Amino acid sequence: MTQAPAVSQPTRVVVPIRSLGPSHRDRIATHLCSLDGEDRYLRFGYAANDEQIRR
Repeated sequence: MTQAPAVSQPTRVVVPIRSLGPSHRDRIATHLCSLDGEDRYLRFGYAANDEQIRR
């Protein structure tokens, strides 16, 4: 009788999620405005300009 190979259990990864408040708005906008046109297109579906991002 052959024994079935051991099956490893998937590793459980916990990803913390927290709410973003008004205090995060400027930092997020600064980050998004630093993206190049290609990255903006991937993020928004079009190459958003700085004004569009800040709105």
